[in-house]
Amino acid sequence: MISSDYINRDYYVSLLSSFRQTGMIKIITGIRRCGKSTLLNELFYDYLLSDGVKKDTIIKIHLESLAQEDYTKDVSSLYNYIKSLITQDCLYYIFIDEVQELADFEKLVNALKIDFKTDIYLTGSNSRLLSKEISTRLSGRFVEIPLFPFSFLEFCDAVNLINPAKPQSDEELFNEYLLHGGFPFAALCQNNDLLDMQFDGLFSSVIVKDIASRYEIRDMNLLRNIVLEVFSSIGSITSPNKLANTLISMGYKVTYDTVRNYLEYLCDAFILYKASRYNVKGKKYFENKFKYYVVDTGLRNSLLHYRQIEPTHAFENIVYFELLRRGWTVDIGEIDGYEVDFMCRGTKGLVYVQSAWTISDEEKMAQECKSFSLLRDNYPKVIITRDSVPFHDAGNGILVLSVLDFLRGKSSIF
Repeated sequence: MISSDYINRDYYVSLLSSFRQTGMIKIITGIRRCGKSTLLNELFYDYLLSDGVKKDTIIKIHLESLAQEDYTKDVSSLYNYIKSLITQDCLYYIFIDEVQELADFEKLVNALKIDFKTDIYLTGSNSRLLSKEISTRLSGRFVEIPLFPFSFLEFCDAVNLINPAKPQSDEELFNEYLLHGGFPFAALCQNNDLLDMQFDGLFSSVIVKDIASRYEIRDMNLLRNIVLEVFSSIGSITSPNKLANTLISMGYKVTYDTVRNYLEYLCDAFILYKASRYNVKGKKYFENKFKYYVVDTGLRNSLLHYRQIEPTHAFENIVYFELLRRGWTVDIGEIDGYEVDFMCRGTKGLVYVQSAWTISDEEKMAQECKSFSLLRDNYPKVIITRDSVPFHDAGNGILVLSVLDFLRGKSSIF
Protein backbone atom coordinates (compact mmCIF):
# COMPACT_ATOMS: atom_id res chain seq x y z
CA MET A 1 0.00 0.00 0.00
CA ILE A 2 1.23 3.48 -0.80
CA SER A 3 1.75 5.53 2.33
CA SER A 4 -0.29 8.66 2.95
CA ASP A 5 3.06 10.36 3.57
CA TYR A 6 3.02 11.25 -0.12
CA ILE A 7 -0.27 13.15 -0.02
CA ASN A 8 0.37 16.87 0.24
CA ARG A 9 -1.56 18.79 2.87
CA ASP A 10 -0.13 22.13 1.93
CA TYR A 11 -2.80 24.19 3.68
CA TYR A 12 -1.89 22.73 7.06
CA VAL A 13 1.86 22.92 6.46
CA SER A 14 1.43 26.58 5.55
CA LEU A 15 -0.65 27.15 8.67
CA LEU A 16 2.00 25.57 10.89
CA SER A 17 4.75 27.57 9.22
CA SER A 18 2.83 30.82 9.75
CA PHE A 19 3.10 30.28 13.53
CA ARG A 20 6.71 29.15 13.40
CA GLN A 21 9.02 30.88 15.90
CA THR A 22 6.22 33.07 17.24
CA GLY A 23 6.54 31.84 20.81
CA MET A 24 3.17 30.14 20.48
CA ILE A 25 2.78 26.43 21.18
CA LYS A 26 1.21 24.74 18.16
CA ILE A 27 -1.30 21.97 18.90
CA ILE A 28 -2.65 19.80 16.10
CA THR A 29 -5.90 18.18 17.23
CA GLY A 30 -8.14 15.58 15.65
CA ILE A 31 -9.36 12.01 15.72
CA ARG A 32 -6.81 9.21 15.64
CA ARG A 33 -5.49 8.24 12.20
CA CYS A 34 -6.63 11.42 10.49
CA GLY A 35 -3.00 12.25 9.67
CA LYS A 36 -1.70 14.30 12.61
CA SER A 37 1.55 12.37 12.98
CA THR A 38 2.18 12.37 9.25
CA LEU A 39 1.53 16.10 9.03
CA LEU A 40 3.95 16.91 11.82
CA ASN A 41 6.64 14.23 11.57
CA GLU A 42 6.81 13.93 7.80
CA LEU A 43 5.29 16.86 5.91
CA PHE A 44 6.20 19.69 8.26
CA TYR A 45 9.50 18.00 9.10
CA ASP A 46 10.38 17.90 5.39
CA TYR A 47 9.37 21.55 5.08
CA LEU A 48 11.75 22.53 7.89
CA LEU A 49 14.61 20.57 6.32
CA SER A 50 13.97 22.21 2.96
CA ASP A 51 14.15 25.58 4.71
CA GLY A 52 17.59 24.87 6.09
CA VAL A 53 16.82 23.49 9.55
CA LYS A 54 19.30 20.81 10.61
CA LYS A 55 18.01 17.33 11.40
CA ASP A 56 19.71 17.15 14.78
CA THR A 57 17.82 20.23 15.97
CA ILE A 58 14.44 18.57 15.45
CA ILE A 59 13.45 16.27 18.33
CA LYS A 60 10.54 13.87 17.77
CA ILE A 61 8.73 12.23 20.69
CA HIS A 62 5.82 9.80 20.31
CA LEU A 63 4.19 9.07 23.65
CA GLU A 64 2.66 5.80 22.43
CA SER A 65 5.89 4.43 20.99
CA LEU A 66 7.44 1.43 22.73
CA ALA A 67 10.82 2.48 21.39
CA GLN A 68 10.71 5.58 23.61
CA GLU A 69 8.87 4.01 26.54
CA ASP A 70 11.80 4.35 28.94
CA TYR A 71 11.87 8.12 28.43
CA THR A 72 8.15 8.87 28.40
CA LYS A 73 6.91 7.45 31.71
CA ASP A 74 6.64 10.81 33.42
CA VAL A 75 7.46 14.48 33.00
CA SER A 76 10.88 14.29 34.67
CA SER A 77 12.04 11.34 32.56
CA LEU A 78 10.99 12.97 29.33
CA TYR A 79 12.42 16.34 30.31
CA ASN A 80 15.81 14.78 31.06
CA TYR A 81 15.74 12.80 27.82
CA ILE A 82 15.00 15.91 25.72
CA LYS A 83 17.61 17.86 27.70
CA SER A 84 20.23 15.24 26.79
CA LEU A 85 19.50 15.82 23.09
CA ILE A 86 19.90 19.60 23.31
CA THR A 87 23.65 19.94 22.84
CA GLN A 88 23.91 23.22 20.92
CA ASP A 89 23.13 26.83 21.73
CA CYS A 90 20.49 27.22 19.04
CA LEU A 91 16.77 26.87 18.42
CA TYR A 92 15.39 23.35 18.74
CA TYR A 93 12.10 22.17 17.28
CA ILE A 94 10.25 19.83 19.65
CA PHE A 95 7.55 17.52 18.24
CA ILE A 96 5.46 15.59 20.79
CA ASP A 97 2.84 13.16 19.46
CA GLU A 98 -0.34 12.26 21.40
CA VAL A 99 0.62 14.59 24.22
CA GLN A 100 -2.50 13.79 26.26
CA GLU A 101 -0.87 10.43 27.11
CA LEU A 102 1.56 12.20 29.47
CA ALA A 103 0.16 13.25 32.83
CA ASP A 104 0.92 16.90 33.60
CA PHE A 105 2.34 17.42 30.12
CA GLU A 106 1.84 21.16 30.47
CA LYS A 107 4.62 21.22 33.10
CA LEU A 108 7.00 19.74 30.55
CA VAL A 109 5.98 22.24 27.89
CA ASN A 110 6.44 25.20 30.23
CA ALA A 111 9.85 23.92 31.37
CA LEU A 112 11.07 23.43 27.80
CA LYS A 113 10.00 26.96 26.90
CA ILE A 114 11.69 28.49 29.93
CA ASP A 115 14.91 26.49 30.01
CA PHE A 116 15.80 26.21 26.32
CA LYS A 117 15.40 27.90 22.96
CA THR A 118 12.51 25.86 21.61
CA ASP A 119 9.68 25.95 19.10
CA ILE A 120 7.11 23.42 20.32
CA TYR A 121 4.56 21.42 18.30
CA LEU A 122 2.10 18.96 19.84
CA THR A 123 -0.57 16.59 18.58
CA GLY A 124 -3.53 15.36 20.59
CA SER A 125 -6.63 13.19 20.27
CA ASN A 126 -8.70 14.38 23.22
CA SER A 127 -9.97 17.93 23.25
CA ARG A 128 -11.16 17.98 26.85
CA LEU A 129 -7.81 17.06 28.37
CA LEU A 130 -5.99 19.43 26.09
CA SER A 131 -8.29 22.38 26.61
CA LYS A 132 -8.41 21.90 30.38
CA GLU A 133 -4.67 21.74 30.88
CA ILE A 134 -3.68 24.21 28.21
CA SER A 135 -6.10 26.93 29.22
CA THR A 136 -5.14 26.75 32.90
CA ARG A 137 -1.38 26.32 32.62
CA LEU A 138 -0.15 27.78 29.35
CA SER A 139 -1.70 31.22 29.78
CA GLY A 140 -3.07 31.53 26.27
CA ARG A 141 0.29 31.05 24.58
CA PHE A 142 -0.93 28.41 22.17
CA VAL A 143 -2.81 27.99 18.94
CA GLU A 144 -4.97 24.99 18.08
CA ILE A 145 -4.91 23.67 14.51
CA PRO A 146 -7.80 21.25 13.99
CA LEU A 147 -7.06 18.47 11.52
CA PHE A 148 -9.73 16.45 9.76
CA PRO A 149 -9.62 13.40 7.49
CA PHE A 150 -8.86 14.17 3.85
CA SER A 151 -10.86 16.83 2.07
CA PHE A 152 -12.33 15.83 -1.25
CA LEU A 153 -9.36 17.34 -3.09
CA GLU A 154 -6.89 15.47 -0.89
CA PHE A 155 -8.91 12.30 -1.38
CA CYS A 156 -8.72 12.75 -5.15
CA ASP A 157 -4.95 13.20 -4.95
CA ALA A 158 -4.63 9.97 -2.97
CA VAL A 159 -6.84 7.90 -5.29
CA ASN A 160 -5.12 9.21 -8.41
CA LEU A 161 -1.73 8.48 -6.87
CA ILE A 162 -2.65 4.82 -6.47
CA ASN A 163 -4.17 4.41 -9.92
CA PRO A 164 -2.58 7.04 -12.18
CA ALA A 165 -3.33 4.91 -15.25
CA LYS A 166 -7.05 4.75 -14.39
CA PRO A 167 -8.21 8.32 -13.80
CA GLN A 168 -11.74 8.61 -12.47
CA SER A 169 -14.28 11.32 -13.13
CA ASP A 170 -15.26 13.79 -10.44
CA GLU A 171 -18.64 12.06 -10.21
CA GLU A 172 -17.03 8.67 -9.57
CA LEU A 173 -14.64 10.12 -7.04
CA PHE A 174 -17.40 11.92 -5.17
CA ASN A 175 -19.51 8.76 -4.95
CA GLU A 176 -16.51 6.93 -3.53
CA TYR A 177 -15.85 9.76 -1.07
CA LEU A 178 -19.49 9.70 0.00
CA LEU A 179 -19.31 5.98 0.69
CA HIS A 180 -15.85 5.45 2.18
CA GLY A 181 -14.96 8.90 3.47
CA GLY A 182 -11.62 10.63 3.75
CA PHE A 183 -9.47 8.79 6.26
CA PRO A 184 -6.04 8.37 4.65
CA PHE A 185 -6.18 4.59 5.02
CA ALA A 186 -9.59 4.53 3.31
CA ALA A 187 -8.43 6.57 0.35
CA LEU A 188 -5.41 4.33 -0.10
CA CYS A 189 -6.97 0.92 0.54
CA GLN A 190 -8.08 -1.23 -2.41
CA ASN A 191 -9.78 -4.02 -0.45
CA ASN A 192 -13.17 -3.28 1.15
CA ASP A 193 -12.90 -6.14 3.66
CA LEU A 194 -9.56 -4.84 4.87
CA LEU A 195 -10.99 -1.34 4.93
CA ASP A 196 -13.84 -2.35 7.24
CA MET A 197 -11.33 -4.07 9.53
CA GLN A 198 -9.38 -0.82 9.74
CA PHE A 199 -12.53 1.15 10.54
CA ASP A 200 -13.36 -1.34 13.31
CA GLY A 201 -9.83 -1.04 14.66
CA LEU A 202 -9.96 2.74 14.60
CA PHE A 203 -13.30 2.86 16.35
CA SER A 204 -12.20 0.38 19.02
CA SER A 205 -9.01 2.33 19.62
CA VAL A 206 -10.85 5.62 20.08
CA ILE A 207 -13.59 4.10 22.23
CA VAL A 208 -11.17 2.22 24.49
CA LYS A 209 -8.18 4.60 24.71
CA ASP A 210 -9.78 8.01 24.43
CA ILE A 211 -13.13 7.41 26.10
CA ALA A 212 -13.74 4.24 28.13
CA SER A 213 -10.39 4.07 29.93
CA ARG A 214 -10.21 7.82 30.57
CA TYR A 215 -13.71 8.15 31.96
CA GLU A 216 -13.93 4.68 33.54
CA ILE A 217 -16.88 3.58 31.45
CA ARG A 218 -17.91 -0.01 32.08
CA ASP A 219 -21.02 -0.40 29.95
CA MET A 220 -19.41 -0.55 26.53
CA ASN A 221 -22.62 -1.79 24.91
CA LEU A 222 -24.43 1.35 26.03
CA LEU A 223 -21.65 3.56 24.67
CA ARG A 224 -21.63 1.73 21.36
CA ASN A 225 -25.41 1.96 21.03
CA ILE A 226 -25.31 5.69 21.68
CA VAL A 227 -22.79 5.97 18.86
CA LEU A 228 -24.91 3.90 16.49
CA GLU A 229 -28.08 5.84 17.31
CA VAL A 230 -26.37 9.16 16.57
CA PHE A 231 -24.70 7.73 13.46
CA SER A 232 -28.15 6.67 12.27
CA SER A 233 -29.56 10.16 12.65
CA ILE A 234 -26.82 12.53 11.48
CA GLY A 235 -28.25 15.85 10.45
CA SER A 236 -31.34 15.40 12.62
CA ILE A 237 -32.25 17.37 15.74
CA THR A 238 -31.03 15.43 18.76
CA SER A 239 -31.16 16.04 22.48
CA PRO A 240 -29.75 13.95 25.33
CA ASN A 241 -33.29 13.56 26.70
CA LYS A 242 -34.66 12.27 23.40
CA LEU A 243 -31.76 9.87 23.01
CA ALA A 244 -32.13 8.67 26.60
CA ASN A 245 -35.80 7.87 25.97
CA THR A 246 -34.84 5.89 22.86
CA LEU A 247 -32.30 3.87 24.82
CA ILE A 248 -34.76 3.25 27.65
CA SER A 249 -37.22 1.85 25.10
CA MET A 250 -34.42 -0.53 24.04
CA GLY A 251 -34.15 -1.82 27.61
CA TYR A 252 -31.25 0.25 28.93
CA LYS A 253 -31.36 1.80 32.38
CA VAL A 254 -29.88 5.16 31.56
CA THR A 255 -30.25 8.76 32.70
CA TYR A 256 -30.24 12.04 30.83
CA ASP A 257 -26.95 13.00 32.53
CA THR A 258 -25.25 9.78 31.44
CA VAL A 259 -26.27 10.27 27.81
CA ARG A 260 -25.22 13.91 27.87
CA ASN A 261 -21.82 12.99 29.30
CA TYR A 262 -21.28 10.20 26.77
CA LEU A 263 -22.11 12.54 23.90
CA GLU A 264 -19.59 15.04 25.23
CA TYR A 265 -16.95 12.31 25.49
CA LEU A 266 -17.57 11.38 21.85
CA CYS A 267 -17.13 15.02 20.87
CA ASP A 268 -13.96 15.25 22.99
CA ALA A 269 -12.53 12.31 21.02
CA PHE A 270 -13.46 14.00 17.72
CA ILE A 271 -15.86 11.25 16.60
CA LEU A 272 -18.83 13.60 16.78
CA TYR A 273 -19.10 17.33 16.19
CA LYS A 274 -21.99 19.27 17.69
CA ALA A 275 -23.71 22.09 15.83
CA SER A 276 -25.81 24.40 18.00
CA ARG A 277 -29.19 25.78 16.94
CA TYR A 278 -29.48 29.54 16.70
CA ASN A 279 -32.69 31.59 16.76
CA VAL A 280 -32.06 34.20 14.07
CA LYS A 281 -34.81 36.59 15.22
CA GLY A 282 -34.26 36.11 18.93
CA LYS A 283 -30.49 36.23 18.47
CA LYS A 284 -29.83 33.47 20.97
CA TYR A 285 -29.02 29.78 21.05
CA PHE A 286 -31.57 27.11 21.84
CA GLU A 287 -30.72 24.91 24.81
CA ASN A 288 -30.39 21.13 24.68
CA LYS A 289 -31.22 20.72 20.99
CA PHE A 290 -28.36 20.10 18.61
CA LYS A 291 -27.36 18.41 15.42
CA TYR A 292 -24.49 15.96 15.52
CA TYR A 293 -22.26 15.23 12.55
CA VAL A 294 -19.84 12.32 12.20
CA VAL A 295 -16.18 13.11 11.56
CA ASP A 296 -16.19 10.83 8.53
CA THR A 297 -18.94 9.25 6.42
CA GLY A 298 -16.85 6.15 5.78
CA LEU A 299 -16.55 5.43 9.52
CA ARG A 300 -20.30 5.88 9.88
CA ASN A 301 -21.22 3.70 6.92
CA SER A 302 -18.86 0.92 7.94
CA LEU A 303 -20.07 0.74 11.54
CA LEU A 304 -23.69 0.70 10.33
CA HIS A 305 -22.71 -2.09 7.90
CA TYR A 306 -23.77 0.04 4.94
CA ARG A 307 -27.46 -0.45 5.84
CA GLN A 308 -28.29 3.24 6.14
CA ILE A 309 -26.31 5.04 3.48
CA GLU A 310 -28.86 7.90 3.34
CA PRO A 311 -27.05 10.00 0.73
CA THR A 312 -28.91 13.21 1.62
CA HIS A 313 -27.63 13.12 5.21
CA ALA A 314 -24.16 11.97 4.21
CA PHE A 315 -24.10 14.81 1.69
CA GLU A 316 -25.01 17.32 4.40
CA ASN A 317 -22.27 15.83 6.60
CA ILE A 318 -19.69 16.39 3.87
CA VAL A 319 -20.74 20.00 3.34
CA TYR A 320 -20.60 20.66 7.09
CA PHE A 321 -17.02 19.40 7.45
CA GLU A 322 -15.80 21.20 4.36
CA LEU A 323 -17.04 24.43 5.93
CA LEU A 324 -15.16 23.60 9.14
CA ARG A 325 -12.00 22.83 7.16
CA ARG A 326 -12.13 26.30 5.68
CA GLY A 327 -12.24 27.89 9.10
CA TRP A 328 -15.93 28.73 9.39
CA THR A 329 -17.82 28.54 12.68
CA VAL A 330 -21.00 26.68 11.76
CA ASP A 331 -24.39 26.80 13.51
CA ILE A 332 -27.88 25.67 12.55
CA GLY A 333 -30.26 28.59 11.97
CA GLU A 334 -33.97 28.73 12.74
CA ILE A 335 -36.39 31.47 11.75
CA ASP A 336 -40.18 31.34 12.15
CA GLY A 337 -40.12 27.55 12.33
CA TYR A 338 -37.98 27.14 9.19
CA GLU A 339 -34.42 25.93 9.21
CA VAL A 340 -31.28 27.30 7.65
CA ASP A 341 -28.98 24.30 7.39
CA PHE A 342 -25.82 26.24 8.13
CA MET A 343 -25.07 29.73 9.42
CA CYS A 344 -21.36 30.22 8.72
CA ARG A 345 -19.34 32.89 10.49
CA GLY A 346 -15.76 33.65 9.58
CA THR A 347 -13.28 36.25 8.44
CA LYS A 348 -15.41 36.86 5.34
CA GLY A 349 -18.47 37.66 7.43
CA LEU A 350 -21.69 35.65 7.52
CA VAL A 351 -22.94 33.20 4.88
CA TYR A 352 -26.20 31.24 4.93
CA VAL A 353 -26.09 27.77 3.36
CA GLN A 354 -28.73 25.24 2.40
CA SER A 355 -27.59 21.68 1.61
CA ALA A 356 -29.78 20.07 -1.05
CA TRP A 357 -29.13 16.65 -2.56
CA THR A 358 -31.17 17.71 -5.58
CA ILE A 359 -33.31 20.61 -6.75
CA SER A 360 -35.47 18.57 -9.08
CA ASP A 361 -38.30 21.02 -9.71
CA GLU A 362 -39.74 24.43 -8.81
CA GLU A 363 -41.47 23.06 -5.73
CA LYS A 364 -38.18 21.77 -4.33
CA MET A 365 -36.47 25.07 -5.12
CA ALA A 366 -39.24 26.98 -3.31
CA GLN A 367 -38.82 24.70 -0.32
CA GLU A 368 -35.07 25.31 -0.16
CA CYS A 369 -35.52 29.07 -0.54
CA LYS A 370 -38.30 29.51 2.03
CA SER A 371 -36.06 30.07 5.04
CA PHE A 372 -33.86 32.40 3.00
CA SER A 373 -36.89 34.54 2.14
CA LEU A 374 -37.49 35.19 5.85
CA LEU A 375 -34.01 36.56 6.47
CA ARG A 376 -33.91 40.36 6.55
CA ASP A 377 -30.29 41.01 5.74
CA ASN A 378 -28.02 41.08 2.73
CA TYR A 379 -25.51 38.39 3.62
CA PRO A 380 -24.82 35.78 0.91
CA LYS A 381 -27.34 32.96 0.66
CA VAL A 382 -26.13 29.80 -1.09
CA ILE A 383 -27.72 26.49 -1.99
CA ILE A 384 -25.15 23.72 -2.41
CA THR A 385 -26.56 20.86 -4.44
CA ARG A 386 -25.50 17.47 -5.77
CA ASP A 387 -26.94 18.48 -9.14
CA SER A 388 -24.45 19.25 -11.88
CA VAL A 389 -25.38 22.87 -12.38
CA PRO A 390 -23.29 25.93 -13.23
CA PHE A 391 -22.82 28.48 -10.47
CA HIS A 392 -25.69 30.94 -10.91
CA ASP A 393 -28.06 33.42 -9.28
CA ALA A 394 -31.50 31.85 -8.83
CA GLY A 395 -33.11 35.19 -8.05
CA ASN A 396 -33.67 37.19 -4.88
CA GLY A 397 -29.95 37.12 -4.23
CA ILE A 398 -29.91 33.32 -3.78
CA LEU A 399 -26.94 31.57 -5.39
CA VAL A 400 -26.87 27.93 -6.50
CA LEU A 401 -23.56 26.06 -6.42
CA SER A 402 -22.83 22.44 -7.28
CA VAL A 403 -21.09 20.46 -4.55
CA LEU A 404 -18.18 19.60 -6.85
CA ASP A 405 -17.55 23.28 -7.58
CA PHE A 406 -17.86 23.97 -3.85
CA LEU A 407 -15.40 21.21 -2.88
CA ARG A 408 -12.97 22.31 -5.59
CA GLY A 409 -13.02 25.89 -4.29
CA LYS A 410 -14.53 27.48 -7.36
CA SER A 411 -16.55 30.07 -5.43
CA SER A 412 -14.87 33.02 -3.75
CA ILE A 413 -17.73 33.21 -1.22
CA PHE A 414 -16.16 30.43 0.81
